[in-house]
Amino acid sequence: MKITGILVNNQNHKDTLVVTNTKVFNLGRLPMPREKASGYVPTRPNDLNVKGDSMVSKEHCFIEAFRGEAWVHDRSSTNGTWVNGVNVVREDGINYARLDDLASLTIGNTSYTYYQTFWGGEQIPDPAYDNTVLERLMR
Repeated sequence: MKITGILVNNQNHKDTLVVTNTKVFNLGRLPMPREKASGYVPTRPNDLNVKGDSMVSKEHCFIEAFRGEAWVHDRSSTNGTWVNGVNVVREDGINYARLDDLASLTIGNTSYTYYQTFWGGEQIPDPAYDNTVLERLMR
């Protein structure tokens, strides 16, 4: 497994998502109590649940790695998915954008920074278990 990058929450630095070349990573929020009560069932589980931001859709966007690059795709969210201040949903129907190193990703009112890894494709430690990864990336 190659780690393509790490997505870090700008507000608390605790919500992180390690992006690898093995799967699609879903971002969104948990359903509100009234949505659960009405029988809402998610079509796919989120890999990163944005907490405390009602502007984020339940199934907001997803990130996938392709040929060593990370791409974010909007899932027809209500408030859009923004990369470096530009909405990824365009008039021509395109709904995705590449996440370059230090790209700003905003969904709802929550902002993340994407740190592309440059370890030559080698396995790097998971930041959930090794805080030195985040410390090195954020210097």
